[in-house]
This record gives sequence, structure tokens and C-alpha cells, in this order.
Amino acid sequence: MSPSLKLLIVLIVNSALLIGVLDVIFNVERNGCEMTYMYENPEYIRVPLSSKMLSKFPKYNLYVYGEGFYAQSLRSFNLHGIPVLFIPGNSGSHKQVRSLASVAFRKSENLPFLFNYFSVDLNEEISALNGGTLQDQTEFVGFCVKKILRLYKKARNPPSSVVVIGHSMGGLVARALFTLPDFDSSSIHTIITLATPHQSPVIVLDNYVSRFYEKVNEYWIDNSHTTLANITILSTGGGERDYQVPVWATSLDNIVLNGLGISTVTTSIPNAWVSTDHLCTVWCRQIVLIINRALFDMVDRNTNQITSNADFRLKVLNTYVHNHPGKIGPMRSWKKKINIEAKAPWILKEETSLRYSEERVTKLKYVVIPVATKDLDQFIAVSNVHSDSWVCGCKIPEGKQRCDTCTNLADKGHALLPRNSNKKYVLLEVSELAEYSHIILVIAPNLPPVSVSAEFYSSNERHLLSPLPTWFTLPFTFSRNAMYYRMHFQNKNNILKAYNIHLIPQNCKTSSSDDDAGSVMSLKFSWTNLSTYKFIRKNEAGNITLKLLVPIPDYINQADASLHLFLNPDCNYGLKIDWALKETLGQFMRHYASLMPAFCVAHLLLALNLVLTSRRRNRQITIMDAVWAQKTDWIVVLPLVYIVECVLSHEFFAPYFDWLPTYNSDGLQTRGIWGKSSPPLLAAVTFAITYFHVAFVTLFFKVARLVFSFLIGQSRLFFVFCYILLAIVLIFSLVVAKSLCGSISILLSYMIYFFKVIYVGEQVKKSNHSSRNLNFALHQLIWVLWQWLMIFNMAPLIAWQRQLPKKLQLTPDSSQIIGFVTPFCISLLCICNNIVDRINQSIVSPVFYVCVLAILLYGTVHLYCVSMFVLVPIGLLSLFSLRPLKDGE
Repeated sequence: MSPSLKLLIVLIVNSALLIGVLDVIFNVERNGCEMTYMYENPEYIRVPLSSKMLSKFPKYNLYVYGEGFYAQSLRSFNLHGIPVLFIPGNSGSHKQVRSLASVAFRKSENLPFLFNYFSVDLNEEISALNGGTLQDQTEFVGFCVKKILRLYKKARNPPSSVVVIGHSMGGLVARALFTLPDFDSSSIHTIITLATPHQSPVIVLDNYVSRFYEKVNEYWIDNSHTTLANITILSTGGGERDYQVPVWATSLDNIVLNGLGISTVTTSIPNAWVSTDHLCTVWCRQIVLIINRALFDMVDRNTNQITSNADFRLKVLNTYVHNHPGKIGPMRSWKKKINIEAKAPWILKEETSLRYSEERVTKLKYVVIPVATKDLDQFIAVSNVHSDSWVCGCKIPEGKQRCDTCTNLADKGHALLPRNSNKKYVLLEVSELAEYSHIILVIAPNLPPVSVSAEFYSSNERHLLSPLPTWFTLPFTFSRNAMYYRMHFQNKNNILKAYNIHLIPQNCKTSSSDDDAGSVMSLKFSWTNLSTYKFIRKNEAGNITLKLLVPIPDYINQADASLHLFLNPDCNYGLKIDWALKETLGQFMRHYASLMPAFCVAHLLLALNLVLTSRRRNRQITIMDAVWAQKTDWIVVLPLVYIVECVLSHEFFAPYFDWLPTYNSDGLQTRGIWGKSSPPLLAAVTFAITYFHVAFVTLFFKVARLVFSFLIGQSRLFFVFCYILLAIVLIFSLVVAKSLCGSISILLSYMIYFFKVIYVGEQVKKSNHSSRNLNFALHQLIWVLWQWLMIFNMAPLIAWQRQLPKKLQLTPDSSQIIGFVTPFCISLLCICNNIVDRINQSIVSPVFYVCVLAILLYGTVHLYCVSMFVLVPIGLLSLFSLRPLKDGE
């Protein structure tokens, strides 16, 4: 195959991947979050801490939020409210508490209680990349919880516990508090986490972070029935706009037992229905209002503190984030019975459906529909009446024409888009209405135009089973006057495929002036609480994308997706479903991008091994040729990985290898993104990425050799400069790795090795000998591998930089060992001019294959393992550079 054709194929694959990346980042719904405003200047009042705490945690502080006169009253620290502690996340600021705190302060006006919002300043550290930082933050927050409760000693009803709200990694810190040996688990009863990756780190670059997760999650799994039995926890994900923390990572499944915690997504939360990016979730007005309303509803009016009843707290949270009935006031109580006013008009519709609209309602009236049972088994009603008791059922006594009372059914309702329209619906089976003869829709006095609809229908006609198209478009047509359709897509288990669903109105005859009289599309998934909603204005077409943001776990047997359509009954509708190529590419990048680096490194190691074997075959090879040729090795490598995994996981061998990390496939299968086709697919895709990478490196070194040729031309001067610099870097790198951060040593070694590759390239230019060509290819591939090594160890470097100048040494440092070894390897590789001839292929080649197998078994998810598996073969090559050449070599 010609080089140009190879490059064309690779460019096509990489272009497709780029389209997928752009789809993940940009092809999302617009930011529907409203801003939260403060009416007075926010103040963050530092809470005085003990000298012991300040000396142990000099980087951290604790603040309490206030505004105006309220802020002045806080300075005495004689508090009487309900304590709430906000924990910022990765690189987050303590000032992010202002939206939650300001709304809570304004909402508490004219109430006998208020919420005191505290926030910890964690120095905006990169906690997601360093497990030691997470442990320090957890210990500091534990002290803060004790300190906060001590501030309420003089309160009339002092709180015994604190509400904790954690953003991003702050939510993990909140759960980690319970693992502290001296922490009182009763001091926290409610935890709300926003965009927190509970399941695992999104990218596992630090082994200390991985251990921290294991410790926290194991504690919660083991103690859910004991010390954590009274803890109520809510976790929210941001949906597709949050590409930093995917929805699957925010789930509490298999961590918190059912009945103790709730997992949801902001797109699913009634009266929010928005996807939030990773930062705006803390200021998004819709989310802020819902969190505060839930907290206010949890308050026990006898003690003016959050109730100690865990079941009630969970019920309140569940109502606000899952089953909001469209109620205007607090959720504490519902009228069970509604008295029918005798003088109010009684409008009876002797049909199976009704439509009622009025521009302005000034008097109470009742619109009534008899319960139909013949061949109709479902009932739906939709209303925008500004009343909590808007639908009820009654049985008219014999001899009378109307009821005196009715049973309230509004508590079975659900809020409906658009937001602020006050629309809600009830969807019931007719069997649930068996005790009633009539359904009453209450038309309360209302300033906006009133629109009420109801109908009985057959599920056989409206609840449809539908396949999903493979490549073609699937059309549907819905009948006029239909209010509701439900379509089930069975076995939507392919996480890669995405579909666009288009809803097209036809022949609308609506004369309503109500701007909210459109249609609503909703997608729901049976294995998760994720739902997506789309409001479409009247007479307009709209679409929604069906894609799996949460893969189907392997323990789910039956997984269905369903489309719910709330239609304008004055229109006919057509529906089209077609396969979405761009969104499918986005799905691939969304679920598999984090697994690609390990496969790229495996390609490079196999290419490096191929360069070494080329010496024995006495042929020249470039790094592009080596990467292209090594693809055939995967025919052996992938089956070998499967065989080794099966052997090591066998019950006979498993006890001897339980000290090893968990296999990549174990966690990925549980998440539902790993199958038999996954490794070959990733190998093929990352082959194209690696080939493009080395093609760019080849071009880069051609340009670099032109730039640095004047320096290298002075060979004696260059050699002297190199050896002096090597000695300095070796000593300096060792000192830096020990006293500062090992990643600095890796970075310095990478920069020094660049000049070695340039020098070897110039030697090839002077004498195009096969040995020199192979040495140049070998050094180029080692330099590319060093790029990956640097990337995998960049997390400690970023964490170290963020803690300056308050702390110089990063502890613990996952890159320290590699930072020690790296300078020695680089020094030996730089000194030796002919490595290829010194290599014993029978020893080196098996080591390369073992390292590739180890990477594919353990390093795909645990990327920190890859560094060690890269360093082993490079270290072996550097040791062979000490081997003297024999005669004839």
C-alpha cells in the first residue's frame, strides 16, 4: 500500500474521531440555566479556627456566608439557624456557595428559622488528581463539622447535625468523612452532591486517588445498615453538557443501598429540565431553587431544625427530584377530600374526552367527565390551572346530579414542561378509578388563559412497541385529538448508536392564544433515573436525540427506552426516527476516549519491538513503517490477553494473584461498555491515532533538525554541552524527585532526550547506514513513549503547582519512583550511540510482549499502571546500552 493511501485512511479515521469529540463538546442543548442574583453584596466571614488546626492545615479556611445586616450579625458567631456546609470540588472556590446561600437567605424572610451556609476554602486545589490532597481535605472538613456545631451551643434548639452540599470532588470528600476514625457519623444526616463522580475517577492517573475511592466506596457498601443507616444522600449529574463528569459516574448504584440514597440527572428534575455543565450546576437558578425548597420542606417546625426522620427526608427529596406533582406550595400536606361548592357551575361532558379553554377565569367552576370503562383502560388529564387541587374523583349518589365532595387525585400528578407554565398531568389506569363515577377538573380563578384537557384511551392503540432503524428512516403518523402516545424501543442496548427523533405537526386547527399549548417529548430509560425532555411550541416541529449517556450495566436483564409524547390534541402529528451518524461518533468518544491512551502505548511498544527485530532481518525501517507493520501482531496479542485473563481469574489461580489490580474488563463489563468486539475496535481506532501521531513526530523532527542543525554541526561543542547538561540534569532531577515532585524530573528528562534524538537524526543524514537508521527510529519511538509517560504523570505536577507556595513537596507523590528512575535511563540512552547492536533480542522481545499484555489487562482503566509498564522495557534498553559490542557487531 502506498504511503499516501495509508495516510488518507488514517486521516479519515482521525477526522471521524474529531467529529465525535466536537459532538460531545458542542452538540448539546443550549445552556438553559438562569442566573442567580444577589440583592446585597455577598460577604465571606472567616470563622476563627484553633492554632492546632491552622498549623496542621495552613492552606485551608472556613467561612460563613452573609449579606447586609445579616452579615453583621454573624460576626459575633452566636448562631441560631440551621447549619449547611458547602464543599467545593476540584479547583473550586469557597465563593461558589453564594447562589445557594443567597437564595436560602431571601427565602427565610418572615420565617421563624433560617439556614446558615458555611463554606470551606480548600485553596482551589486539584483534588481530582491527587489522593493525598483528598485525604487532607477530608480531615480538614471533619474538623470543620465539629467546629460548626460548637458555634450553636447557645442556640435555643442547637443542631446535632449538619447538612453537607458537595460539588464535584467535594461530594466525595463529604462521603469520605465517615471513614475518619474519630468522626461522629450522627453529625451529618443529609448529603447533597452536585456532579460528583461517585463510582470511580473519570480518569485514573493517580494510584492514591484510586485507593481513596476504594476505601470510601467499600466503607459505604459495608456500613449502609449500621453507621450510615440514618444518612440521606442525593446525587445529581449534569447530563450531556457535563463532559467532565459523565452521568454514569454520578450514580450511587451498588454504593448506597436502595432506600437510603437517590441518583438523578438535572435533565430529569421537574421544574429544572436542563442539562448543566460542570461549573454552572452550583449557580443554575433552577437547581438552586429546588435544593433550597427541599431543605425548607425538611424542617421540623417544632425544633426549627432539619427533621431527624430519614424516611421523611428521603420522601421530600424524591418528590422534588423525581415525582413532583406540580404543587405550588410546600409538599408537606395534601387535601385528601375537596368540598364541592354548590353554587359553582358544574359542566358535564358526556364523552370520553374533553377540551376546555378560557382566556380569563374569574369564578370557580367544575368540568366533569364520566369514567369510561368500555375498551378504554387509561386516563390522562392535563391542566395549567393555578391550583394544587386541580383534579379529583367522585361517585355521584343516586338521585343527585353532582357530588358534594371528591377525592383529590392531584398528588398522583407530575409537573410538565414548559417551566413556569404551571402545567401538570395525571396518567392513571382506569382500574385505579374503579370507585369513582366521574372525574372532576377544577377550574380555579386564573389570570393566564386556562387550558384543560382529558381523555380515556386504549393502551393497545397508544402504547406502541417499535423497532429502531438500522440505516433507514422509520415514519409514524398519529391520529388527531390524541393527547398522549408512548413508544417502547425494546433492547436499546447498543451504546454507540444514536437516533434523531423528529416530531412534525400537521394540519393544526388550534385557535388558542396560549403560548404553552405545544407538545412535549420525553425519553426515559428503564435502568436509570435519567430522562430528557423537549418542549416544542405550537405549530412547530422539533426533535430529540436518543442516545445512551448511561450504559446498560451487565446485571440488567431487560433494558428498554421509551418515548413519551404529550401532544396538542388540535393537531395531527408525524414522527420520523433516523440513525444519527455524528451523534454515534460522539457516543464512541464519550464512552471510549478514556480507554484509548493505553492502546496507543501498546501500539508504540509493539512498534519499538519491531524496530529491534528489524536489525536481525537486516532491513531499514522508519517509525511510520514500524507502526503500520505492527498491526498484525494484534492478531496474536488480543487472543493472548483473553487467554491470560481467563487463566488468572480461574478459581485455582485467582487466590495467588488477588494482589494484582482488578482487570480492566471487570469494571468495564459492569458499566456495560465492554464486549467481545471492544478490544479489536479500540485497537483499530488507536492504530490510526498512533500512526497519525508518529507521522506528525516524523515531520516535527525534520523541522527541528533544520532549526538545530547549526548547533549539532559543532559536534565537539555539542558533545561537551550534552555531557555537562546530562550530569547537571541527573543530579538536579534526583534532588527534585525527592524534595519536590517526581513529574518535574520526568519533564526535564523528556526535554533533554529531545536533543539526543536530533543528534542521532543528524548522524543518519551524514551516513545512511542501516544501523544508524534503526537507532534513529528507536530513539524517536522512545521519545514518543516518553511523551505518554509525561502525560500520565502530569497529574502530580499540576497538583504540586497548585499547592505552591504554601507547601513545596508533594506528598504523597505517585510519580516519585518513576521520577527517580527516569534520569538514569535517559542518561544511559543519551551516552550510548548504538543501542540496536547491543540488544539481545531473545531477552528483550518477550519483555515487550509481557508489558503489552499487562497494559491491556490492567492499564486501560488504571492509567497510572501504564507508566510502570513503559518504564520496564525502556529501562531494559538503557541497561543493554552498557553492554560492550563484540567483534563483528
